[in-house]
Amino acid sequence: MVPRHPIDVSESLIHPLMFKNELSRNFSPAKFKQTELNVFCKSIIQAMDGNVHFPNPVPSLEQLQKLQLNYQQSLVDTIDGTRFDTAVKRNCREKLVDGLRALANYVEAESDGNLEVLASSGFNLKYKPRRIGVLPGAKGFNVRPGSNPGVIELSCQVVPKASFYLFAYTESPVSGQSVWITVTSSKRKARIEGLQSGKRYAFRVAACGTRPERVWSPSLESYVL
Repeated sequence: MVPRHPIDVSESLIHPLMFKNELSRNFSPAKFKQTELNVFCKSIIQAMDGNVHFPNPVPSLEQLQKLQLNYQQSLVDTIDGTRFDTAVKRNCREKLVDGLRALANYVEAESDGNLEVLASSGFNLKYKPRRIGVLPGAKGFNVRPGSNPGVIELSCQVVPKASFYLFAYTESPVSGQSVWITVTSSKRKARIEGLQSGKRYAFRVAACGTRPERVWSPSLESYVL
């Protein structure tokens, strides 16, 4: 494998991002009034339904929708209702909030801090990203043939505060006209399949945060088995 030169952004721009990706669990009446919580919950269900990042939500969307419908009906019942109806509404809201918080726990566990995956759930972020600087280039980049033909395994060291990683590859030799194909991964590893056996490729990686700039690693070249 032959190392090549780093590409794009100067290291003088590098500063770590100073925030943690978390979901907000504030569902208080001050944050969400009665009908607002109902609408918000329905938007969560819509965002989560069929979302490939969250195949087995806990609680299930059916369970959450049942809680949402119970709360929605309690809002109707209290329009001209009694104190009992108000107590029922309060109880329904508490159960719905418990369900939302449990689902937020599941989303965070499944997303592993990936900002894009978290946002796809429909939940609000606890802290908005602050654009402090560009993430440093990934170190310890490694390229090795996979166990099957046409497969390459890529990995690098963890970059603190990275939301995801971009792995890129192109046919060798690299030139100004080379077209890099990128693969996004929430982990520091990626598996590239479908490469042409016997052909030489170049590979590189960049850690990504909220800034659009990318600091690419030195590219490594390898033949594909």
